[in-house]
Amino acid sequence: MSDNKQPAEELDEAGSEVAIQPIKWDGERIDASDALRERGAAYGMYVNTMRALPDIRDGLKNVQRRIIFSMASNNQVFSRSTTKCARIVGTTMGLYHPHGDSSIYDALVRLGQPFTVNATLIAPQGNFGSVDGDPAAAMRYTEAKLSKISSEWRQDTRPEIVPYRPNFDESANEPIVLPISFPVLLVNGSQGIGWSLACDVPPHNLGEAIDAALLIAENPQASLQQILKKMPAPDYPSGGSLIADSLAEAYSSGRGSFRLQGKYEIGQAGSSQAVTITELPYQVGPSQVFQEIIDGAKNEKITEITEKPVNLTSKKGTRLIVKLKRGGNLQALIAQLIKYTSLQTSQKINFTVLKDGNPCTVDLPELLRCFVDFRVLVVTKRLEHERDVLLKELRRLSALRSALDVIQKVIQIIREAKDDQQARDKLKAAVKVKPYGKAKLEQIDDEQAENILSMQLRRLNKLNRFQLDDEIQQKTGRCQEIDKILADSNAVTEIVKDELKAVKKEYAHPRLTQLSTNSGDLVDQGGSADPVPEAPVVIWSTRSGKGMAISPDHKSKHAPLLIANDDRIAGRLECKTTDALLCFSASSGSAYRVRVAELGVEIKKSRGQALCSIDKSDRLAGIVVADAQPFLAMITEGGQVKRIASEVLKGAHSGGVQAINLGDDKLLAVLPHSDGAELMVVSQQGRVLRISLDALRPVKSGAAGPVKLIKLADGDRVASACLTGGQSLAVFHKSGMAKQVPLADIPLKGRGGGGVALSSPDKPSRTPAGPVVLISIISASDFEVVLTDGQIISVFPAEGTRASVAKACILDPAALLF
Repeated sequence: MSDNKQPAEELDEAGSEVAIQPIKWDGERIDASDALRERGAAYGMYVNTMRALPDIRDGLKNVQRRIIFSMASNNQVFSRSTTKCARIVGTTMGLYHPHGDSSIYDALVRLGQPFTVNATLIAPQGNFGSVDGDPAAAMRYTEAKLSKISSEWRQDTRPEIVPYRPNFDESANEPIVLPISFPVLLVNGSQGIGWSLACDVPPHNLGEAIDAALLIAENPQASLQQILKKMPAPDYPSGGSLIADSLAEAYSSGRGSFRLQGKYEIGQAGSSQAVTITELPYQVGPSQVFQEIIDGAKNEKITEITEKPVNLTSKKGTRLIVKLKRGGNLQALIAQLIKYTSLQTSQKINFTVLKDGNPCTVDLPELLRCFVDFRVLVVTKRLEHERDVLLKELRRLSALRSALDVIQKVIQIIREAKDDQQARDKLKAAVKVKPYGKAKLEQIDDEQAENILSMQLRRLNKLNRFQLDDEIQQKTGRCQEIDKILADSNAVTEIVKDELKAVKKEYAHPRLTQLSTNSGDLVDQGGSADPVPEAPVVIWSTRSGKGMAISPDHKSKHAPLLIANDDRIAGRLECKTTDALLCFSASSGSAYRVRVAELGVEIKKSRGQALCSIDKSDRLAGIVVADAQPFLAMITEGGQVKRIASEVLKGAHSGGVQAINLGDDKLLAVLPHSDGAELMVVSQQGRVLRISLDALRPVKSGAAGPVKLIKLADGDRVASACLTGGQSLAVFHKSGMAKQVPLADIPLKGRGGGGVALSSPDKPSRTPAGPVVLISIISASDFEVVLTDGQIISVFPAEGTRASVAKACILDPAALLF
């Protein structure tokens, strides 16, 4: 078999190989890498400007704009019946967008999905997909027409109002931009990936976006803060919750990100507690989260469930039920769902759009200004076009009316004329009119003369003369009104504002996405399915992180919380069912947010449930009511202290956030307080330090470490801490001994000192009291409650405690005074 390929080498007469010489080229030479870069950049810019990025004026990409224009041109508007999507796609592809039917149909489907956009521009008929990711039916099965709001643009989509250009083969013209009636780019959002550029505009509420545009129309120099009062955050058609206060920087720079979380409810599913997911983040389906939960359980990341979730999602909404395993940690389950599933996602803001035909990144005020300026231009062009039409009609009507005044002469000219041209010339000389806006009479032109020649005889009666006068007067009045409006920019702006208000009145809907002021609210927004009535409760907690809520009316000689032998009671706190708690771990220094409503109120003794997901090697240092006081003081066993504002921990959630960097130290107590508070700490060896907390500067970071509070001797540790506010201080030792010391005897010192000797562990000499275990401020009328060994509650009057060390009750190292 012969080979027709040209050989790469030849043989000379001696039989040796000789390389073929390249063909000589005398033309321009260019490096291949430079050519690829130049042509690649040209193609990339074409992709960016013609396909990937939306126009800042109408917020539409070319394919979206061409679909809407094609449907409007074929009268496929809201008032008409629907048309097969295959026909819409074919017309759009054949005349305006030769880039394949799948890309056109995908864009058409998205414009009609109410779970994708806030204002559908297409009214769909048939299967247009689902929020669960199901694709739309084939285009031959579905139908569509323009929605009501996009059908209204048709009357202004004309070359006299918006610019046009030839289509790809110059067989037709298409608009470069559509005369939209509301900020489509903000309301429906836009996503696109081009060549080294991307756009990601989240959807916003239509009413809020129009309010922001109205603000810019009234004051083009309005600040971002003023705009955010009208339109504080994105509003997704799928609902959810987001942090609003982190958006200001993204809106000001045109780039940023924020967290979006679905909504859930805490309730019962049979005999088990369950988390019922009712809303999911944007473009996340229930089936996706369903599978993520199953995968997380298989990989031992989601450990608080033992059975598959139940997906009851329907047309009425999302409903995904996740049951808690028996004895499981509800807060840990919520934290795991947020961490290992798409219940919480990160959303981006990237305002990279086409402005004047070129890609650029703009901020929110500039985006709104461009929309308002475009609407002003559309209204101006519409008025100018209306005036041009009126002036043309006035020229015709005024010529007819003038001809009626000299009708006999006009008839004579027409009779005696040899031909039409002679008749036109004589009419131009015989008939005069007063043009609009001029004071002197002028001869008519050829067009007006032709209109007179075409006038029907039935127009010669007296009635038609009166009708002509009325019509001329009306059109003249409208022209004068338009001239007055065009001469006043404020008048044009008022029309723009009125039209925006009309759109808002007809199409606005309530906000769907809930706004949160801090990330703690974002994570713990679910709550229970039914509103929780406000009622007082007592929270008991253990060192291992177990806890329960019980009515304050419950009376017993023992603590109501049943615990294991190796566990100890960590705290007792009075609060309300509507409160949120902060639980602090001793070793990691983390803060966990817990809603009291999620604990339920017990009526008898109980084993409780896990308050937070602390490690088995860690323990609970204390619990406080979140945001009850403006400041928190955190005291460590090593004699250090950290003071922070409570708002620093607003980001705390069930998964925990860092509250203090402990190093090798351990957290002992957390004390909420306000300005002017004083702190008392005692060491195991009985040394007490009293300081003013105002002397400590509040730290603005949870990752910061503490500073030195009290100087301790070798082997000594801080045993207890409290705030002043009574008449005396009660000091309790390990053996059960206690003493009462007047506060006046304890001087106010500075931070870092060794304090004063208050109570000796070695006295009395026969039966030493042992190390100090706790202190508390008391008043003369107080009855102090001490939790003793065996969880027995001992009640004693404060006045019965002598100034010297005396037997009060039997304590152990875990004793607590409430």
